[in-house]
Parts: sequence; structure tokens; C-alpha cells
Amino acid sequence: MKNILNNNFIKTRYIAWKIITESHRNKTRISVTIKDIFDKSKNNISSKDKRFIIMIVQGTIRLSKRLDLEIDEVYKGNFKTLKFNYLTILRIGVFQIYFMDDIPEYASVSTTVELTKYLFKDYSNLTNALLRKIIDNKRYITEPDNSSTLTEISNYYSHPEWIINKWIKYKNKQYAIDIAKWNNEPPNIWFRVITTNYSIDEFVNYLEKNKLEYKQFNDIPEYFCVSNSQNIIHSKIFNDGYLTVQDPSAGLVVKLLDPQKNDLIIDTCAAPGGKLAYIYELTKNENILAYDSSQDRLKDLRKTLKRLRYNKIKINLLDCSKEILPLANKVLIDVPCSGTGVMSKRSDLRWRRKIDDIYELAELQNSLLNNISKFINPG
Repeated sequence: MKNILNNNFIKTRYIAWKIITESHRNKTRISVTIKDIFDKSKNNISSKDKRFIIMIVQGTIRLSKRLDLEIDEVYKGNFKTLKFNYLTILRIGVFQIYFMDDIPEYASVSTTVELTKYLFKDYSNLTNALLRKIIDNKRYITEPDNSSTLTEISNYYSHPEWIINKWIKYKNKQYAIDIAKWNNEPPNIWFRVITTNYSIDEFVNYLEKNKLEYKQFNDIPEYFCVSNSQNIIHSKIFNDGYLTVQDPSAGLVVKLLDPQKNDLIIDTCAAPGGKLAYIYELTKNENILAYDSSQDRLKDLRKTLKRLRYNKIKINLLDCSKEILPLANKVLIDVPCSGTGVMSKRSDLRWRRKIDDIYELAELQNSLLNNISKFINPG
């Protein structure tokens, strides 16, 4: 049994299980735990396996409530007594059965059973029985519609009831279902070409040479969505500062700001620095000031700017909700927010947010807007 992790099929599922359980135990963001475990692997995990592991981790966490619904349907005991570490194994197995069409059902069952033998030997027969029942049960669980209850919609589409209820109250059940479906789709990862260091044509040539599928954002052509994002993130051109990860929506915000060479521009919640870097890239403006209220977030900001070699931007620790700022022509305020608009990208966010967070964040946003508005030059 000690050599079971020599089997790559089992090893990848084990690493996925380890990431989820460690994140849960340490109460850390899943993205932080993924990075930590991958960094500790010292290149013993291939790029292909990393992509597979991330797919399982993100999908299992994102859809955990739906997976629990499926497990509870076939488990004869009290579902709530299942320990988290063992439940995570079952969730990983059910996620593969339901949502990974390229994995045969028998492979989903056999790898999950073997992983159970390694981690919880006495439960391997239970795992085998439950997963086989779930395969038989697939055709019986129906998709909710406008006549379904709040709980049914919440469970099936794997969202907290409070946020489903919020969307229903805002509009209607179909609206809530549509947003929940969208959140459950695997997100696209976009890259922006740093055109001061690298041309769009050079990146297109790189993608075509490496046979990577891509699409280009029509309104801002330096943005690309690439089929194999991990390949790009671990590439030399990324590490050399020729590309950065950024959604086109962030680029549209910068375009709306319309930064000019001679503007005094302040970015008040600047970390991790994506929009700030784009402002500098478009203007080469040395009058940009960047602030953030968190020392840890400023470390992330400095890392971003160092990788891109943008060394002339002035960075300071400042709480812009109450402190005095210089007078500026333009100010970007990327306020701390609930993040509910990026739930598809941050799979664990829906389970960490509470309704009270929304009210607290709204108060902070209001404080930021009220204070910062005092420091805009006339006109």
C-alpha cells in the first residue's frame, strides 16, 4: 500500500484531496494552498498533472453542495456524520463521474476506491458501493426550474441559500438560476501582452508555434484567452514580464479612466497591481501614486511591478478611507468588494462569504468614496 502513490492516476487525486483538506483545516484560500503545495513539489508534478489537479480541486469545491446532494441520495446513514476528510474523497469521485466526461465511470470509481484504501482503509467498500449507486442514480435527480424551492435551487446549483435568495428578490428565480449556472462554468483565463516589452504579433507567433488555441479580445487586442493557461503561466515569456494575467474587464476600466501622460493619477486600492501596471504601460506616466491599506497586499503589488520592471511608480501604505491624499486629476478606486461577480474564478469564495460581509463592505466602500472625492482637482 505504501507504493500506491507511484501510480500517477492515484497520486493526482491524492494531491487534489490534500489541497482541499489542508485549505479547510488551515482556513486558507484555495489558491494559496494550491500554490504552496505546488511550490513544495519541486517540479515533481508535470504541467499536465497540475492542470488536472486544479480542475478537480476547483470543481469539487465549487460544486460541493451539489455533490453532497448526490451522495446524500444514496447514503443510508446520517449524511451529516461523514467526516470532512472522507467526504472530500467521495466528492472528488462524484465530481469525476458527473462533470469530467473524458474520465470513464469505471476509472472514477476505481481511483477513488484506491485512494480510500490508502487514506481510510475501512471505508473502501462503502466508497465502492456509494459511487456505483450514484452511477445508477444519475438519471433520477432532475434539474430545478421556476417551480422549485429555494433549497432545491441552492443545493442543485451549489450556492449558499442567502445569495440565491438575494438574486431571486432582485429579479426572479430564473435570473438566480442563470447566474448560478454561469458561476459554475469553468472560467476563462485571460492574458494581457505587455506591449512595451513584447508585441502582439510576437505573442500570436508564439501561440501558433506551440499549437495553442486562443481567442483575442476585439475591443482591446492585447488581451488573449488561451486554451492551456498553465502552459503560459509557467513559460519563460511570462516569467520575463512579457505577459500578465488580467481580464479584459479590468482593461475596460482603465480605458474608461482615460489616463494621460501629464495626469496626476492615484490608484487608491492598488494591490495586486494589474490595473496600475496597465495605466503605466499606456502612459509611461511617472506621476502615478499607488496606495493600499495592507502591508501584505503591498508586497504582492511590489512583486507584480518588479516582474514587469515598472520601478518608477511610487508606492505607499495608506488607508484611503480616512487619510489625506494629494490632489489628483484622476483617481482609480477598485474598492474592496464581495467578489460575487468572480465566483466562477474563485471557487471557495461562495462558501466564505456571508450576508453580513456585504453590509460591512458597503460601509467601507462608502467611506472610501466619501473621503477620496475630496481630493479630486476641479474639472
